[in-house]
Amino acid sequence: MDYLRNMWGYVLNCFNCQENQLSQGSEPNERSHLLIDPVSNSPAVRPVTDDFTHEYPSSLPKKDEQTVLSRIVQETASNIIDVAAMDMHNLEPQEYSDRVKLYAQRLSQQWSNINHPRTGPRGLLQDIPNPEEILSTTPISIADIQLMRSLAQAANAAVMEIEVEHTEDLIVPFRIT
Repeated sequence: MDYLRNMWGYVLNCFNCQENQLSQGSEPNERSHLLIDPVSNSPAVRPVTDDFTHEYPSSLPKKDEQTVLSRIVQETASNIIDVAAMDMHNLEPQEYSDRVKLYAQRLSQQWSNINHPRTGPRGLLQDIPNPEEILSTTPISIADIQLMRSLAQAANAAVMEIEVEHTEDLIVPFRIT
C-alpha cells in the first residue's frame, strides 16, 4: 500500500511541475522543446475530450479520485511522442554549438555553487596509512642507498648511449597519379 502511495505521490509531483515562461524569454534551455508540435504528427494519440459521459451515457458518475486519475492518463497520452511517425528534426550546427556552450556554462555555474567536502586528512603523509609504523622501522643503510644511486646512474648512462641509425628515407613519396 505504501508503494502505491509513493508512486501516486511521484506521479502527482511530475504533473504539478510548472515552468515559469516569463523568466525564460526566447532563450532555449534544457526544457525547451526540440520537436515542434510533436503530438499532431502522432497517430497513436487520440484527441482528449472532456465530455466522456456524452460518448458513454450509461457510465456512472466518476468520483474525484477517478477524475483525477483519468485526467492524468489523458495528459500522459497527449504528451506521448511517436518518434516513428514523425519527421527527423536536426539541429543546425550553430544552434547545436550554442546549446553546448549554454549547457556547459550552466553546469559550471552549478558546479561552482556546490561546497565540495575535502576527503581525507590533511598532512604530509596522506598516502601512507600508518606513518608511525613505517617511520619506526630501521632506515635504509647508506651502502644500499649508494648502490641504488650507482645503478640509476649506470642505467641513465646506458640510455644516453642509445643511438638510432637510419638507413632509409623517413618520408617515401607514393607515385600516385
